[in-house]
Amino acid sequence: MKARRVSRCSIPRSRWSKMPRTSLSLLVALALTALLTPALAQAETGDRAAFLAGTTNDCPGCDLHGARLKGRDLTGANLEGADLSDVVLHRAVLTRANLRNANLVGSNLNVTDLKFADLTGANLEGALLYQADLSAATLEGANLTEARTQHADFSRAKMGNAVWTGGLSDEAVLVGTDLAGATLTGTRFFKADMRKASLARAEISRAVFYEARLISADLSGVVAHDADFRYARLTDADLAGADLDGARMLQAWLTGADLSGANIEAANTGDDPAPTN
Repeated sequence: MKARRVSRCSIPRSRWSKMPRTSLSLLVALALTALLTPALAQAETGDRAAFLAGTTNDCPGCDLHGARLKGRDLTGANLEGADLSDVVLHRAVLTRANLRNANLVGSNLNVTDLKFADLTGANLEGALLYQADLSAATLEGANLTEARTQHADFSRAKMGNAVWTGGLSDEAVLVGTDLAGATLTGTRFFKADMRKASLARAEISRAVFYEARLISADLSGVVAHDADFRYARLTDADLAGADLDGARMLQAWLTGADLSGANIEAANTGDDPAPTN
């Protein structure tokens, strides 16, 4: 009598055939995940080591938390989705780098070259960007909450719908910068150069534009409750439909400005001390 052959598979073929397709697909997916996860982790570790060693500039999705990359030339680097929190990139070159959705919380980007860099959706909360060059960079939807950007250059940068609240941007350059729909609540642009910038429909309540140059800027439809425009140059600016309830406008230059539909009568023309550090 022949011995019955026993299948090595724990599930008989008859049961495989009766198994619902969804369950079978799930089992296959879990098996593939179990096989691929160690390989992917090993590959990421290898990419990280190579990046830190300077043999490659690409490390998308890598965990680089706290790395010291001062002065590193990362021109055109691909760091999309990477964890760069608390990283030191002081005086680094990141021209045309891909930093989409990167985590840059608390990072040091002082005097860093970020011209034409793509920071779409990046998190720059609490980042240091003193004298950084972000001209023509893309920061659409980025988070710059409490970022320090004094003397930084954002000329022609695309920052639509960015969240930039509670920041310091004294004497920064934002000439031709697109901030349409951005949230700038409480951010300070003391003596900033914002000529021809677009802040259309932006939320700028309690923001400080003391002595800022907003010549020919687009502030149409802004919500500017308690914003500070004292001594600001708003010559030829578009303030159509602006909500200026409680905004401080003492000695603001409004020659040629479009105030149609703006509630300028609700603005505050009284004086109080200038902003201090």
